[in-house]
Amino acid sequence: MHNTPVNRGTRIATMLLDHVFMTIIIMFFFMPAFASVFTTAFNVENPEDPNLNFLFGATGYIALFGFSLYCCKDIFNGRSLAKRILKLQAVDHKSGQVATPFQCFIRDLFCLLWPVEAIIALINPDRRLGDYIAGTRLVTYDPNLAQPKISILRILPPIIVSYGFILLLAQLIPKNIMEPVDYSPTSYNASESAQLAQLFSDSLGTYLSAECKVYDTVKQKPLKYISTVLHLKQNYLDQEQQYRQFNQKVTGLLYSRFPEGSFNGKIMYLYNDNHQFRSRTTTISITTHR
Repeated sequence: MHNTPVNRGTRIATMLLDHVFMTIIIMFFFMPAFASVFTTAFNVENPEDPNLNFLFGATGYIALFGFSLYCCKDIFNGRSLAKRILKLQAVDHKSGQVATPFQCFIRDLFCLLWPVEAIIALINPDRRLGDYIAGTRLVTYDPNLAQPKISILRILPPIIVSYGFILLLAQLIPKNIMEPVDYSPTSYNASESAQLAQLFSDSLGTYLSAECKVYDTVKQKPLKYISTVLHLKQNYLDQEQQYRQFNQKVTGLLYSRFPEGSFNGKIMYLYNDNHQFRSRTTTISITTHR
């Protein structure tokens, strides 16, 4: 075999360039999910706090598929976009032949441990941790090396395995972060919503205008759900101390009408003029309620 080793500078360059290219590709798949989250977050008619809920539903599955491609970046004959630009290739460590798609998937899976991988790559440019596990190494591309024909039957299995692995990781995220607030839409209380908006108007009307939604029932819990969207007349969001003081006034008003521990909810602050747009959100969740 006539595989030429890779120098340290080229090794780090391909890691960085790979990351840039794959991030762009992943963002393309995440765009529908981000659009869904953005729409939900600014829709006062739907007070659900989105958090990481975009990982569920159709847009979530699309987003996670994009992320799973990070672990498959080299499955086309051991050459990602960056490796093709820098003329590199992943090969089997023993035979020197082109690494198989599954070998490439295994080596790329360890990119999730990128700090460890970067350190090992600096010490040994030919082989990072993923290469040791997959039995591969990185070499300078040799056009005389036999290149297997790219086949859907060879590249599809590692993509399926990678996608399944990422879906499994998503399920391990704590449910209190992932799950939406399961309020009862039919429990919307128009009277209390109007009274809460009036309270904000009477107390802080010179600073903001308020849109409020009060729901009497969070499913399976004797709690209310309150969504408050505050349109600020001045920007109180950029200075942290100023924001905290303002948020303390707002939450104090909220608790003056609804006792602490009796509701879940969110307070969204919006500031918009001709030159800038700012937003911040305070989530109120019950930790002491029994």
